[in-house]
Amino acid sequence: MIRTVTSEDLGACARLFVKVFSEWPYEESWSVAQAHHYLGRFWRFDPGHCLVAVENDNVVGAMFGYSYPWQDRINYYMQELFVEPDRRRSGHGRSLVRHLLDTLGESDVSVSLIANEATPAAAFYQELGLRQHRYYKFYCGTVNPDAE
Repeated sequence: MIRTVTSEDLGACARLFVKVFSEWPYEESWSVAQAHHYLGRFWRFDPGHCLVAVENDNVVGAMFGYSYPWQDRINYYMQELFVEPDRRRSGHGRSLVRHLLDTLGESDVSVSLIANEATPAAAFYQELGLRQHRYYKFYCGTVNPDAE
């Protein structure tokens, strides 16, 4: 079952997030408290577009992000999409995306996200039809406003 995330779901989502992103290929080290705070920020900003996949009352996947109008369409920025490792390739990720599109109810929805191209997730996003944008490049780092 796919539904919107509730405040009661945030703990389970945070624990799953820590589990997923501590494993290969990410190998990140989040605490549950950090993950809860991080995911909670997106949920508080746009709760209607943060979704959870539930099986037998257990969270097996989730998607956190936010939507906003952009010119003549709706843009959804997918911040996080994660699924229980032993449930991957079982349709949960696709179901989360499908539910989001149904929820937005718009004919022209653009999805944006950042993904490491060396991960299986990038292949999943390409299967969904997402491609690298032709005009925009991702920049990151520590800002030094005094640099010349």
